[in-house]
Amino acid sequence: MWQFEIKSIREEIKQMPHFLTLKQVAEFLQVDYWTVYRLVVVGEIDATKIAGVWRIPRSAILEYLEKRHPFNWKD
Repeated sequence: MWQFEIKSIREEIKQMPHFLTLKQVAEFLQVDYWTVYRLVVVGEIDATKIAGVWRIPRSAILEYLEKRHPFNWKD
C-alpha cells in the first residue's frame, strides 16, 4: 500500500518543473503558503532566491519528505 503511494508521489514530483514557487509547493503539500515560507526560512526545505523571488528545486521537495518521514520512503 505505502509503496504504491510513494512511487506515485515520486512520479508526480518528476513531472513538475525543475523550480517551483512557494505557492506551488504549498498546493502540492496541501499546506498554507506561510508554512512553506517558514520551512524555507529555517532551512527545512532547500530553496534559492532568483531575482528576489524564492524558488524551490523539485528535488528539495522529495528530500524534505524523505528526511521528515524516512520510514515511509523505503522501496
